[in-house]
Amino acid sequence: MRALQALALVLGLAAAAPACSSADGSTDSSEADVKSDKDFYGSDRVGAMLKGHPEKIPASFPQFEKLFGVGRECQRRDSKEIFVVEESQTRLQLNVPEEHMHDVKKTKLMPRAVIAGCNTGDISDPNSVKQSYSLFAALISDPDWKDSATGDTMRSWPVEVIALDEKTGLYNFYVFEPAVTPSDVFSPVSAGTPGKITRIFRAVEDRPGHAGKGEFKVFQQRLEPGKPVAAPVQPTGGGNRCFNCHPNGAPLMNEIRDPWTNWVSFQKKLPTSVMSGNTQAIVAEAVPSSETGRSSLANDLEPIMRAAIHNYVYGPGGSNARPQGWAPKTLMGELPGGVPHMLESVFCQTELNYDSSNAAVPAETFFDPDAAGPANLTMPAAVGDVPVPFLLPIRSVRDKETERWLVDHNYLAQADSMAIRLLDDQNDIFSKTRCDVLGPATAGLPKDLDGAREHIRAAVKASLASMPWAATQPMRKAYVEALLTPGIRRESAQRDYLTELSSRFDEMDKSILAIRAKESFRKSQAAHMFPNASTPLPILTPAAQ
Repeated sequence: MRALQALALVLGLAAAAPACSSADGSTDSSEADVKSDKDFYGSDRVGAMLKGHPEKIPASFPQFEKLFGVGRECQRRDSKEIFVVEESQTRLQLNVPEEHMHDVKKTKLMPRAVIAGCNTGDISDPNSVKQSYSLFAALISDPDWKDSATGDTMRSWPVEVIALDEKTGLYNFYVFEPAVTPSDVFSPVSAGTPGKITRIFRAVEDRPGHAGKGEFKVFQQRLEPGKPVAAPVQPTGGGNRCFNCHPNGAPLMNEIRDPWTNWVSFQKKLPTSVMSGNTQAIVAEAVPSSETGRSSLANDLEPIMRAAIHNYVYGPGGSNARPQGWAPKTLMGELPGGVPHMLESVFCQTELNYDSSNAAVPAETFFDPDAAGPANLTMPAAVGDVPVPFLLPIRSVRDKETERWLVDHNYLAQADSMAIRLLDDQNDIFSKTRCDVLGPATAGLPKDLDGAREHIRAAVKASLASMPWAATQPMRKAYVEALLTPGIRRESAQRDYLTELSSRFDEMDKSILAIRAKESFRKSQAAHMFPNASTPLPILTPAAQ
């Protein structure tokens, strides 16, 4: 079975979620070596370090740091690339039945950490950022962890890791934990504790005697000291595991733009004085320090994540004989969904990001910025001790990168993608009006580029007559029609549309009640989009803090 797509790390406000961790069973570690790990690892930093060396498998985060030279072992002087976010929920419970171990549980407010791969190159060289996004690790806090009451809340195991595969352009997902599950699952393990590793991936069902032949499913495979590599199995009670909230397998930072509400950033600091032990030492590396001159702020993680997501969608350059990256592999059928799924990122949404108020409410509260940006509308000021809105769901960077890929590769003209967005210029996401056109646009979609473009364009044009705004917004309709007509100038049509849009904005209700209603609707849709009990959502209400 080929591992086609590994799990993405859970980043953002719901950073580094342990939805893929495991703690079931014990292992006989009397033998020094596993039987074979030839086909277990991907072509990544984890495989390069561990293939043929099972004795090196780390059981805890301190072991992982030393082995891979990341976190506190990172040799950068200005940053250890330890990024910290606060949450008041956990998704790893080791003292409940396995089918419930990943259910979201409300907790006290605690820090969590994302550790990047340590860029020791020339930071001024944008190509060096790959050293950072080629490896990510995640640490969670646990209210039941030993010494949690005194402020040492971060678990040192299990450790979740994703590593960039040089052959596929995708991320391979791994979980490291002790080879023998300790009797006390809420305490650290000693430095010499042997480790085991689980790999979780998405692949085509080809196992004899199993239903769903040819379907993409989520599998896991374990490597333990002294045992043959386990055959791939579907997770017990875990469903799609990390694919519940990362359906495309891409890295995710929920709050990927200023003000990074819950992240340690130049707008937020955490009081390390109320922490202790390992947690205090880890969080201290994120907070700016006059003594060390180091910090790891969310505003530094943002460009790393944007570069990682772009690389993931597009794939790395080079002369690899096989397609690399999510978009090329989806196009070739090596990942599920094909072009129709890729177009879902244009008409609908497949992932979410979140934005909060800073000086003004996010533009997405009233209009899709991609459509209304040139109008230079002035948004209402943020109001109150807790700005309104607080974490508004918005269109994801990954969906925007997918749209860009489709344009760059001629499945859509730039004007076509703008016309699609204008079908609902007031909602960048959760638009039934726009999403309803996805079906006609992808039904019977030709395989050739020219035919596909014309098919999509015709479906969008045919939908205009039934648009609820068509009779009352003539300039918008005229602009969409102009966008769907190749070879003509559109400056005048755009100018008239933006004038009409500005008038609509002037007439809108911009009161706090109206803004809260829009915010509430989006949050309810976000919860509906990710209904699984083990799917993490950001802290969507200030009261949860």
